[in-house]
Amino acid sequence: MATGANTYWLGHRTQFYAMAESTAGTFVKPTGAGAARVETTEFAHEREYKLRDDTQAQRSYTERIAGKDRISWSVGAKLIPSGTAGTPPDLHELYKAAFGTYANSPSTSDTYTGIETQTIATASVVRYSAELMEAILGAWCNEFVLSATGGEEPKVKFSGGGMGFARTGNSTLNGAMAATDQMVVETADGQLFNAGSVVKIDTDDNSGAGYEVTAEGSRPTFTIESSISADDEDTVVPFAPTPSYAGSPASGLAGSVTWASTGLAVTGFEVTLTNNYKGLEDEAFTRFPTDAVAGRRNVSGKLTMRGRKDRFVHWANRYDNFTNRTCVVVLGSTAGKICTVTMNQCRIDFTPLQVPQAEESMVELPFTALATTSGSDDISLVFT
Repeated sequence: MATGANTYWLGHRTQFYAMAESTAGTFVKPTGAGAARVETTEFAHEREYKLRDDTQAQRSYTERIAGKDRISWSVGAKLIPSGTAGTPPDLHELYKAAFGTYANSPSTSDTYTGIETQTIATASVVRYSAELMEAILGAWCNEFVLSATGGEEPKVKFSGGGMGFARTGNSTLNGAMAATDQMVVETADGQLFNAGSVVKIDTDDNSGAGYEVTAEGSRPTFTIESSISADDEDTVVPFAPTPSYAGSPASGLAGSVTWASTGLAVTGFEVTLTNNYKGLEDEAFTRFPTDAVAGRRNVSGKLTMRGRKDRFVHWANRYDNFTNRTCVVVLGSTAGKICTVTMNQCRIDFTPLQVPQAEESMVELPFTALATTSGSDDISLVFT
């Protein structure tokens, strides 16, 4: 049976990594410990090209002018505790980027809470396949969503912007490397690598760490992080370290939702943390955003339940004078696999009761979570 001559990027073989940056926008090469299992990834790199519209001797446009680059990304995954209390969950660096503050209590808990300073945590996020590797430098998390519905496993989604982008393709060396850090690939492949690319050259993978491209020279010449020797025509391919995974998805069958210390029978819930970060895309003489400004944080959510008279009707009738209440969502029941979301100042927002022709009515109770005057306590996420 004949097989295809081409290889393709397969979603189920994609590997994902998130690495904390000590300096925003400075790439951090992925390690196995930074790997996480995800369901969806979307990396977008766009550049503005403006049509040149000054006078000319014909009607048709003949030129475009390069403008700013914009970066966006999103990652969707199951909620995956580590399985060991006091050991961070999958996507730990993105939780830190979303919330801003992280505290570890060894063998006990990992806690993510808000931050009042303007400091924005960033990460280098990478998705890899043998065919292509993409990396976003200086990735900030603008929105975090945690949701679960009717027995399904809880899921999380992170999304935001970034300060740089690197792609890594496949090529071969155009000339031997004799104890040098100057890598020259085939001329036609000069656009397939960027600063921040990580490669393997023939069988040399830098002891399992890969070689980072640290500078883009006069393409197709690139500087890698250390000097090596390699032969002409040796392959140059994307490289990522062997991922180290731990933990299993949280079950949607164990946990609870309480409102003002009263347990609720819900069919689903969702909470969204929006950081309202604004990337600085208007600075002169820069290609990518160089920073992001922290706007107001906003926490909102909704509970979905059946329209029982002792619950929704009771709350709807008291909408005008209902005070702030504490909402606590617990996911899981086994130590090392428990995630608790606490919002201390929740206020129900009005919603209409939809009544179908048949079947029971279902209702969504939207709410807004507020902070106290001390700030940053509108929401906390704790793994125990």
